[in-house]
Parts: sequence; structure tokens; C-alpha cells
Amino acid sequence: MQLVETKESENYLVLAKSLAEEFAETAVAQDATGGTPKQERDQRA
Repeated sequence: MQLVETKESENYLVLAKSLAEEFAETAVAQDATGGTPKQERDQRA
């Protein structure tokens, strides 16, 4: 299978990278309080 890159797929990659960076910054505190990354995901919707 070959990935066809389009403008839309590039946008998904940018979004995924941005979310991953944000999750990495907040993961420790969320884990300590039993939280989830829902807030970060909802900000992007």
C-alpha cells in the first residue's frame, strides 16, 4: 500500500505532531491526577 500525500494529509500530520507535543507536555500531570488528553483533543475540534 502506498500513501498518497495530499494537502489534507499534510494538515493531519501537522495536527498529529502538534497534539503529540502538547500531550508530551501535559502527560505527567494528567497521569498523576488520573486525567486524559481529552481537553487537548477537544481544543482541536
